[in-house]
Amino acid sequence: MPAWRQVGGQVGASYGSSLANAGDVNGDGIDDLLVGASEYDDVPASNIQGRMFLYLGSANGLEEPAVGAVAIKRTPCSSVCPSPARAT
Repeated sequence: MPAWRQVGGQVGASYGSSLANAGDVNGDGIDDLLVGASEYDDVPASNIQGRMFLYLGSANGLEEPAVGAVAIKRTPCSSVCPSPARAT
């Protein structure tokens, strides 16, 4: 049995698709965790935004629920991404 398990609240949001050490956000000496949901969508039929959830670490493991979440607005790649390098 895993030490910590969490399930995202939106079907198809790809909750847990990325994880990152957030460092010690709250200054308690214990690292905290960011969990990504790359396909999280705040408004149905809108551009998919994605979301990062912050979980605080404690002596007993990660605390639930997430203490914060940040929506990440995606910009269409066609307007900002460079063209891929071509092999010559």
